[in-house]
Amino acid sequence: MILKAVELFGFKSFGEKTRIEFREGVTAIVGPNGCGKSNIVDAIKWVLGEQSTKTLRTSSMEEVIFNGTEDRKPLNVAEVTLILSNNEGHLPLDFDEIAIRRRVYRSGESEYAINNAPVRLRDVKELFFDTGIGKSAYSIMEQGKIDQILSSRPEDRRQIFEEAAGITRYRQREVEANQKLLRTEENMVHVESVLREVEKRYHALKAQAEKVERYRALSEEIFQIEIKQSLLKYRRIEKALVRHRERLRERQEERSRLKEQIHRLNDSVEDSLDTMGSLEHDLARYQREVYGLEVKRHSLSSQMTLLSEQISEIEGKISTDRVREQHLRDRLLRIESSIVEKEKEYERILEERRHIQSQIQEWEESIAVSERQIIAFEQEIADSEGMIGELEREREHLHGELANLTEEIVKELDEGLKRSNFSAKERVSLSHALRESLDHLLARIRHRREILQDFKRLGNPDPPFEEWLEEMARAVEQARDLYAAYLATEPSFLEAFTAPEGIITKKRAIDNLLEDVTKKIQSSRERIAELQTRIREVRTRNEQRRKSLEDLRLTSTRIATQAEALRETVNALLRDKEETLSLINQIQKEVDLSNRRLDTVKASLHALEREQKALLQEEASCREKIVQIERNIKEKNSAISSHENEIKQKMGELSRLQEDVERLQVEVARYEEEIKGLETYFEDQHGRSLREFLQMEVQENPGDLARVLAEKREERRRLGNVNFMAAEEFKDVKDRYEFLVSQLSDLNKAKENLTTVLQEIRRESRELFLATYEKIKVNFHQVFRRLFGGGRAELKLLDPSDPLESGIEIFAQPPGKKLEHIGLLSGGERSLTAVALLFAIYMVKPSPFCILDEIDAPLDENNIGRFVELLREFSERSQFIVITHNKKTITGADNLLGVTMEESGISKIVTIRLLGKEEPSYAEDIV
Repeated sequence: MILKAVELFGFKSFGEKTRIEFREGVTAIVGPNGCGKSNIVDAIKWVLGEQSTKTLRTSSMEEVIFNGTEDRKPLNVAEVTLILSNNEGHLPLDFDEIAIRRRVYRSGESEYAINNAPVRLRDVKELFFDTGIGKSAYSIMEQGKIDQILSSRPEDRRQIFEEAAGITRYRQREVEANQKLLRTEENMVHVESVLREVEKRYHALKAQAEKVERYRALSEEIFQIEIKQSLLKYRRIEKALVRHRERLRERQEERSRLKEQIHRLNDSVEDSLDTMGSLEHDLARYQREVYGLEVKRHSLSSQMTLLSEQISEIEGKISTDRVREQHLRDRLLRIESSIVEKEKEYERILEERRHIQSQIQEWEESIAVSERQIIAFEQEIADSEGMIGELEREREHLHGELANLTEEIVKELDEGLKRSNFSAKERVSLSHALRESLDHLLARIRHRREILQDFKRLGNPDPPFEEWLEEMARAVEQARDLYAAYLATEPSFLEAFTAPEGIITKKRAIDNLLEDVTKKIQSSRERIAELQTRIREVRTRNEQRRKSLEDLRLTSTRIATQAEALRETVNALLRDKEETLSLINQIQKEVDLSNRRLDTVKASLHALEREQKALLQEEASCREKIVQIERNIKEKNSAISSHENEIKQKMGELSRLQEDVERLQVEVARYEEEIKGLETYFEDQHGRSLREFLQMEVQENPGDLARVLAEKREERRRLGNVNFMAAEEFKDVKDRYEFLVSQLSDLNKAKENLTTVLQEIRRESRELFLATYEKIKVNFHQVFRRLFGGGRAELKLLDPSDPLESGIEIFAQPPGKKLEHIGLLSGGERSLTAVALLFAIYMVKPSPFCILDEIDAPLDENNIGRFVELLREFSERSQFIVITHNKKTITGADNLLGVTMEESGISKIVTIRLLGKEEPSYAEDIV
């Protein structure tokens, strides 16, 4: 993993959108003081989650936004994007490239995103846990931070060692577990208090609920008997259904076997057809051979005839040469005609090329118009951003007015309450009394509904309606009186607040203005987004036009090539004309050659006669093979016809089986419909599905079931009136009681689990920390000796018994001095000691990239050389980005980035790629 690039827009001095590319190895960032070099480091820390304005060298977070210059307007947003390569999967995201973005507006809104997906700051921090990357990890080392590490309390130095040990995630989990443990103990105290209150009601309602439970148990037994009666009928139908399904299965299997036999016969026919195909292929091959031999034989005859004719032709060739001379002269005329035609074609192509050149000019003008349109859109975007700034200032003013008006409302409300003798306590008391009265009335209504249902089940036709109605009327009268008293407590002066000219109306007017301003801001931002989209569209069209323009230029080049080719063709025709004249002169010379050819032709004629005899013998052999193959094809045709008759017979049997299958399927469907009807009736009667009870065994006969059912119904009738409300209330109290007991048990288990987790976290953290600490301790001594050319350095835990909370002390002994505390060293020695500690950590767990901000400033020439040598060595395993003014450090870098301010207040980046150690090559500006 490496840092590929940083994109900045509106961050501090980067008023324009800037992309800074980084490469592997050592990259040095150089430039004069005040040009914005350290702003790059601040941007990286900021996007990694830095919240301290002091660390960012500002007094407020708003100051990181570009504040404008004499010639440029301030911006309303600052944005930084960190682009990392994740090819090796160091970060727990399934992407080869990861972009972390942070954005802040002047209104105070802040956003984080990972690969354009909105995330929290916590997600960004957790992404880099134990990687060495972070706003306060050892991947970013500044001069001030080095002094802080060396001068801070030993307890504060732990963080850099914990990051190297990879226990930052464990420490975070430990903090979260401690918080959960504290909340769990608080919840246990609360649950125990509530449980004591619930337990009193639990015992009071238990006795009343037992009678209800007996009534419901009898109802359940009755329900079980009715289930058994339904199951007996269900299983009788089901047995008939199983018999018919078995018969259907047998017929289907028989049908499948018959289909398989038909399939095998069809396969046999196909195999015979394949064999016939092979035979027919051989037959065709031999027929082609015969045909070829016939063709050769006829060809030989033709050649023989031709040779005979050539003999006569040679004899008359002298007279023919005169004819050839005339032909050559005719050819000469045709060549001259072609020359005229090609010259006309050449003129046409030149005209076409002039037309294409005109089209090229039109495309170029169209692209220029689009570029001017983009500039106009960008100007409108800038105007909209300025308008947003004015609207935001107006919104802040309205917020101030709203705060003042709210304070006035509160003041007038207090005075009105005092004048009206309003008693909040009395109003709350009446509100509670009214709510309790209504709840009591609702409970009575539910109770009476349950009793009515019981009367209905028991067949009692005379419930005490009159007594109930009088009781309900008294309860309603009581609730009405309470409601009237509650209304009398409402302050009358509140009407003045809601009047059209009242203070509430003024507040609403300001709220409406705030809403309008907010909508205008949103509208402007939407317009900016729309313009940015149109800019992208215009640029896309321009790219397409440029491609078309390139095609036209290629076409123009191709036409020019064609014109050149035509000119070459005319030149070739002129040369052909000269060659024709030369041929006329050579005709006389060919007469002598004709006599010599005559003897050669006669010898060739005798050779062809011998070859013709051999071809006749080969043709006879092929015709015998053709006869044998045709006999085999006839035998295969007879076998195929026999199999086809057998297939026809099997198809008749298959049709009869299909009729039986369809009849049995109708019977099965009838029995299934009966079962479905029984299930529907059971569900309508009991509100449950009969299929829930299909696994139940029924041993009783139908008569016994009917007798027991009558007995259970009589026993339920003798129970008399049952207070079903008591059962429901007891159930609620019981559920709550058991829930609280369960909750208390769960909380105890959670407490034990959290304690175990904390112990495990601390054990693993301790082991990882001690192992890493010992490695860093050894490496620190070795690197210190290498940088100082001798001496020794030590790390010491102040409390070895508790390493996870112990401070870490640093001791150093440069050559020729005593072992001293780090605070007693000189500035250069302290910096070099800090560098030794940094590289000691990198030997244990290197960060993918490291940013060093002028940490080489206090070093002398000798120490700089050792520092650069070590930096080059460690650059093979990590990427280093060094902000420096030292020439030796710059010389040791692989890449250079220059930071300048050509325009006052605006930082600009220039990439410098080193081709050698003496001569740098300056690349193009990539801002």
